Amino acid sequence: MIDFVEGIMVEKQPMRVVIACGGIGYEVFIPLTTHGVLPPAGDRVRLLTVLHVRDDAHLLYGFA
Repeated sequence: MIDFVEGIMVEKQPMRVVIACGGIGYEVFIPLTTHGVLPPAGDRVRLLTVLHVRDDAHLLYGFA
């Protein structure tokens, strides 16, 4: 289980962000309510996360 992701937000879009953490870029899907409270790309951020495992994908969802 991934409880949270903390690092530099390198990409910010309305439904997803990419967070650089320990040399890995994590794609995190976010709701619009979280997008509205996030700092601009390039700033440090911490998102609480839920890992959703399906047969065809592992999806990481993040919340402020």
